[in-house]
Amino acid sequence: MIEPLNPSAGFDIAGVWDRSRDYFVRNGDVFVGWTSKSVVVNALKTQFDPTRYAALDWTYQPPTPGSNNGAYDGITFDIAAQIGALFKANGPTSPLHGYRVERVFESGFSQDGSFTFTQANSFHALERMPQTRKDIFDGYVPMGTNGPSNIDFGLTPAGALPPADPRHAMQPRDVPVIQADTETEIFIGTLIPGGLAYRRPDSDAKNDRLRIWEVPGGSHVSNDHRDPALTLELDGADLAHVPVADIPPLGCAHLLFQPGPARGVPGVVSPNDYPFAFAQNAAFQALKLWVEIGLPPAHVPFIDVDTTTVPARIVRDSSGNATGGLRTPFVDVPVTSYTPFDTVAHVTASSGFCILYGFNTPFDDAQLASLYRNDVDYDVKFALDALRLVKERLWLLPDAGAAIGRALEVKIP
Repeated sequence: MIEPLNPSAGFDIAGVWDRSRDYFVRNGDVFVGWTSKSVVVNALKTQFDPTRYAALDWTYQPPTPGSNNGAYDGITFDIAAQIGALFKANGPTSPLHGYRVERVFESGFSQDGSFTFTQANSFHALERMPQTRKDIFDGYVPMGTNGPSNIDFGLTPAGALPPADPRHAMQPRDVPVIQADTETEIFIGTLIPGGLAYRRPDSDAKNDRLRIWEVPGGSHVSNDHRDPALTLELDGADLAHVPVADIPPLGCAHLLFQPGPARGVPGVVSPNDYPFAFAQNAAFQALKLWVEIGLPPAHVPFIDVDTTTVPARIVRDSSGNATGGLRTPFVDVPVTSYTPFDTVAHVTASSGFCILYGFNTPFDDAQLASLYRNDVDYDVKFALDALRLVKERLWLLPDAGAAIGRALEVKIP
């Protein structure tokens, strides 16, 4: 599994690994992350370890001061193909030489999810294995994305794709794609003209295998594993050479305004602990089965959006959770309401990321008592729905077990 690491914060973020590390380790898969933009190479050379990274040469030339886009970043897609080809050929220079490489997949989340979308949509047909001209990547899982990245990084008169360009949606290709999005991407898509243009029907056609899974409750930035600190916070502290306890606060409205790992204000869980990872893991397993034995993944409806309002809005149920999408017991047997974005309470250097931070608000005792007779009633309903997802191949059994473990922690008054 190869991920072009996310450069949005100016350092490498392994969004795919961070959520699916247990899945990869459990399967004995190999995960490869690579620095995908010149801004991060510049940070490695000037901030993190100038001696170790002195030999790296990827010119960083931002179009405007402070921008993380450079005139030399168009090679990102070529580098992705070269790395994929290195592992696919598995010759003497490959780190895996001597092992049997079965498949090579690409996946990314957020900005690198858009890179992966674009790799599949535009470059897959152009960049092929040397001599044989066969596929480099056997399939793709773009996630946390509203569609393609800007191929020219905004540096030529051509600009971004025009609104009617069909490449806003995934076009036919000869390997399968499973796109998995959190609720945050749908929310952002309702705010931007054409923000949901990636939506199109699923397909099982041989030259156009596609699934799109949208996951209500999931948020772009979340703490799926309930770690003491997010990996991106640990990475940021490493880059700045400070203890994680000293990293500055983000400034989001539902986070305490204090240094250190993000913590929700009283009565709120933030960052959101909805485990989008469980759907992500199922997408990887579904892609593998689709490629290896031709087993098509499950179809999932889109999250419901009311387009009669301006801007459009996500439709919510009586518990405050989004309707439609990949239904899980976290939203259908709820004990909390999930909000896929936050607002800015204090303007900081990083508060622009608040829109990506989801949070959830646990129900009070009265609301819990109105929904469930007792702990057993809640636990049984949750477990049955979790096992339904396993049967439909939208969750994997180990993840369903972990989810049921969370449910057993809940106490119904």
